[in-house]
Amino acid sequence: MTNYRFTKHVLAQMAKRDVSPEEVGEAIGCPDGTKPHQGRKGYVKGSLYVVIAADGAIVTVLLRGRATTWDDHHVINRAC
Repeated sequence: MTNYRFTKHVLAQMAKRDVSPEEVGEAIGCPDGTKPHQGRKGYVKGSLYVVIAADGAIVTVLLRGRATTWDDHHVINRAC
């Protein structure tokens, strides 16, 4: 993950969602799949969805609750 950096916003959201930097690194380094978002790279790993801007900033870390929903309320039920 040496080419990536966490924005202040994404660090706050990760803390709120109980997501560690290591989990984000795993999603980027060994994703289950990719899903671009608005021209940015997106990586999916289990319930995590990580979006990276062209400059290497990790700008979004979301948790997937159901197949069509990404929601903070599912953090408690997230398998670690």
